[in-house]
Amino acid sequence: MVELKYDKSANTAIGQIKTKGYAQSLRGYVGDVIPVGINYDKKTKHHECIIERLSQNVATNVAINSKSGDKCGDKSVTIGERNKQRILEYLAQHPEVKSQEIAEVLGLGISRTKVYLSELADAGLVLRLGANKDRTYKLK
Repeated sequence: MVELKYDKSANTAIGQIKTKGYAQSLRGYVGDVIPVGINYDKKTKHHECIIERLSQNVATNVAINSKSGDKCGDKSVTIGERNKQRILEYLAQHPEVKSQEIAEVLGLGISRTKVYLSELADAGLVLRLGANKDRTYKLK
């Protein structure tokens, strides 16, 4: 679920998703709901994005804030965050997998996939299991 705001905040967008009960329209859906709040500042041309994962009424919040120089059309920001979201969605459907499997299924390079998994683990969304050679990943 995506809510876009102009000259407000990404938290305002997430708040709107929650207070207006957008997830209610998904009654019967089994799985995580991923609300995404985006704010675009018309003056500075910077954006802010907050992605949450709602599962069993527990929200995990990951803030992705634009840095000076980032623009809304900056593909390095949007593609990276989109790929991390794809990884989270894949892990939601597959309880424990190796990075190679994720890379192959999602069509990503193995090195880039490992970077994304490391960032997701550092953010507290993904658990690393096992040693480097036999490491698997799962949602936290």
